[in-house]
Amino acid sequence: MFSAATTPDIQKHILSMALGAPEATAVGAMKMALDPSIWKEVLNIPVLALYSDSPSDDGTGASMKSRFPELEYHKIPGTGHFLMLEKPEEFNRLLKAFLEKQKY
Repeated sequence: MFSAATTPDIQKHILSMALGAPEATAVGAMKMALDPSIWKEVLNIPVLALYSDSPSDDGTGASMKSRFPELEYHKIPGTGHFLMLEKPEEFNRLLKAFLEKQKY
């Protein structure tokens, strides 16, 4: 879940947060995320997908686009799972641009 760019300080911070979470929280989150019943519906809403350099991603967001047709997809190179901590300026720039395009 870390990349070569994840500094030791960020790794320590992430591990501290992750290991501090109650087991029930972690188990519940994983069960929910992996529940196939939540991945059947197509939602026509704006969705921002910010991905790391993870090799598990196909590089296009195609699997997400099938469920979220209005998906805006970006990869942030040189990041692991915690891209918002590893490259906060780029993450925030993309998030802000996405939010500014939304109509409230």
